[in-house]
Amino acid sequence: MKNKVVIVTILILFGIIIYLFIDKNKQLKLAPIDHGAKYYNKQIDSLMNVYQISKAKNTLDSLIQQDSTQGSYYFNRGFCNTQLLYHKEAINDFKKSISLNYKKDQSNEMIKFNQSLF
Repeated sequence: MKNKVVIVTILILFGIIIYLFIDKNKQLKLAPIDHGAKYYNKQIDSLMNVYQISKAKNTLDSLIQQDSTQGSYYFNRGFCNTQLLYHKEAINDFKKSISLNYKKDQSNEMIKFNQSLF
């Protein structure tokens, strides 16, 4: 019974996070990507459909390989990792986002959330 309560609680928290990040068009909201990479921002926006988070993560992996100084890439990949239940990887991404001075408060909240799940 205790395990069922824990699972239901996790699912409710997961649902709340998804609700907070989804707009009316059922697209996950992304943090704006810096340095004028409008093409990549649009590409990631379209990939961040709830059913395509894995593809968005792969795109962010490629962007990070090209430019590892953009905190927004790590923040968004951390969100993808959270959705994919890769909590340790998500925590590392949010820590990197903080070290790059990007959305420190939100990253800290996401770190706490991910830590609560394992």
